[in-house]
Amino acid sequence: LKNMSENNQDLKKQYDLLYENISRKLDQQLESLSSIDTKASILLATIGVLFAGYLQLLDSQGMGFGDYRIFVVLEILSFLVSGFLVFGAFMLNKKEIWRSDPRPNKLLEIFSKNSNKGEYWLKDQVIKNMSEAYEHNDKLIIKKYNHFLKARGVLYFGICVLVLHLATLIFHIDNIIINLKV
Repeated sequence: LKNMSENNQDLKKQYDLLYENISRKLDQQLESLSSIDTKASILLATIGVLFAGYLQLLDSQGMGFGDYRIFVVLEILSFLVSGFLVFGAFMLNKKEIWRSDPRPNKLLEIFSKNSNKGEYWLKDQVIKNMSEAYEHNDKLIIKKYNHFLKARGVLYFGICVLVLHLATLIFHIDNIIINLKV
């Protein structure tokens, strides 16, 4: 009898440890999601500031005219696409539901239907439910982070095109100055 009691205590400790670890992992996922949202909001603000500054530069310097219109088209497209990708990352939270299991109402329903199966059966169900939630949330985090990475890559492309555009304009202007001196 004493041996059975010790086995039950060990089993209880194992279930408790498993539950605590999965619960901690779900909390870490929530922190990851929050971190990605913070990075995405910073990127969206950066895109907005760069795009506003770019439009001001276009207006004041006449950068959109001449032989380099393709640069302007690529720059505007890259800013817009990057902004839409970041916005899409934010909207993933709205489209797909984040799971933070166990859901109390489901847990109560399962327990009331199966109360005769014992404590370990219920803990097993809770742990399975939390594990499914972890897998579901992991897919959402990866999807959201991929949107963020794509947006950042498109923004970097746009910045590179802008630098190339500015360098081309400066070089072109330098050629005009050199020709005037001769």
